Amino acid sequence: MDLRRSRVYAILIDSPEAEAAEAAAFWSAALGVPTRVDPEEPQFISLHEAIPGLAVAVQPIDGAPRYHLDIETMTSRPRPHG
Repeated sequence: MDLRRSRVYAILIDSPEAEAAEAAAFWSAALGVPTRVDPEEPQFISLHEAIPGLAVAVQPIDGAPRYHLDIETMTSRPRPHG
């Protein structure tokens, strides 16, 4: 029997690439948190610790602005007792 567990991992604010820096500055001011770019994931502008326990970031995209959630799913198998 597999046990599946899911949780919301991230809230992403998708912004047209030309407007991403402006969107990040807006959300940084609105949420009272600094922005940060991780060199290992430069495609995201993190809103550091905006919501504890969740990654919150602006993601430059080709297209209309929108928001989306990333969901992380883990599967585990129960261990036999004894």
